[in-house]
Amino acid sequence: MFKKLFPALIFLITGLLFVGFGIYVIFFHTNGFLPTTATIVEIKKVSEPGNETRQYITRVKYTVPEVEGYEFTSNMDYYNSTYKVGKKILIYYDPAVPLHIKGNSKKLGIFVIIAGLLSVLVSPVVYKRSASDSPNPEDPY
Repeated sequence: MFKKLFPALIFLITGLLFVGFGIYVIFFHTNGFLPTTATIVEIKKVSEPGNETRQYITRVKYTVPEVEGYEFTSNMDYYNSTYKVGKKILIYYDPAVPLHIKGNSKKLGIFVIIAGLLSVLVSPVVYKRSASDSPNPEDPY
């Protein structure tokens, strides 16, 4: 019985984990941070010897109301292929340490929730298929 249930459980558990992570990204990732508009001043491609993965550092300038007359420059923890130098984007900053910023990842959170919900919705179909694929219906395993 567990052999038939296992694939469906994988889809169900994975889907629930994705939904949970998506909720975290949307509601808690920037908890305690305040929004502001930043301007991208540099996008730098970073590569390590032997590593073919593309990684980018996005450097932005922004101001915060808590520190009047000062413009901060900081690197973001987020990159999007639509980013171009000079583009204005929404970021979130820590009011206690304005150099600590996070990118707007709400779209990522929505995408992850949708992927998780699809996985949860597919799990009953996977269960029915794996249950019907049994060569011997009297075999409990």
